[in-house]
Amino acid sequence: VKKLLEEKKYTEALEMADFLLEKDPNNADMHAWKGHVMGNLAQGSPIDMMKYGMGAVQEYERALELDPQNAGAHFGRGMGRFMTPPQFGGNLDGAIEDFEFACSKEPSPEAYYYLGEAYKKKGLSQKAKDAYQKALKLKPNYAEAAKALEGIK
Repeated sequence: VKKLLEEKKYTEALEMADFLLEKDPNNADMHAWKGHVMGNLAQGSPIDMMKYGMGAVQEYERALELDPQNAGAHFGRGMGRFMTPPQFGGNLDGAIEDFEFACSKEPSPEAYYYLGEAYKKKGLSQKAKDAYQKALKLKPNYAEAAKALEGIK
């Protein structure tokens, strides 16, 4: 599923995740991966957002029911909370909590970058700057994080 997702073969990745979850419906990691696939599918049209967005959220919630410590599910739920407008259920404070958790359990440049973005949106410039710097420490050529950091200085 991860390989298909990286190759942007979202339909095949979703089919594979469904197949694997049929065999092991209590696999928290696979629910998180299915959420990641659905989150990518939701990036298209408004119809795609409606069709796949809620499904992604449900997969992250299921993963967290099975394993409250699942960093991938926290990151995915954080993305959903961050990207969704407040009037449609977005939650900036919840996104920050999820990104902080993901960073503490499985630090990744993406988790730190989006944590920085959430802090920036909240008006916490120093915390945003620190998060971008951590993203760049993990991935020195991370252009988005470098640009965001430069925007704060």
